[in-house]
Amino acid sequence: MSLCGVYLASVAYSMGLSERYPSFAISMRHWPVKILMCLGGVLLLALQVGAPLAATQGPVDAADVFLGAMRDGNYGAAYSLAHPGLQQQVRNAQGLEQVVKNGRVEPTAWSFTSRQVAGDQAELTGNVTFTGNRTGTVEVVLATDGQEWKVIGFHMKEE
Repeated sequence: MSLCGVYLASVAYSMGLSERYPSFAISMRHWPVKILMCLGGVLLLALQVGAPLAATQGPVDAADVFLGAMRDGNYGAAYSLAHPGLQQQVRNAQGLEQVVKNGRVEPTAWSFTSRQVAGDQAELTGNVTFTGNRTGTVEVVLATDGQEWKVIGFHMKEE
């Protein structure tokens, strides 16, 4: 019996229908177990939906802080959030700043429309707005460096 069925059975019981219709009385005898089973099913569904979102929250947070530091012109902070491999490529905070400014891809706002996490790696893709109100796409690839998510690469492109 579904949660709605349990509710209807309890309404029928309160209306005195269980005396007229014994099947309601039989249904009512096991209603606590049925309610617990329904609640367990709802909890299981919530975990199945919520767990993937929770698994992607760490990379999304790290990418948000990384892009936010670039938006704010704090390339030192953005550089510190980069994985050692990316740090090696750009060499220092000024190198990261040059890559962004020379590419004319200074982000002002962004949202991720796709999140994929596989073990200790994640790929986020979405939309970005650049200075001058230009729009484009953003892709951020991250990996864990110990316990923290670090950006190993990013690609922003104007549409």
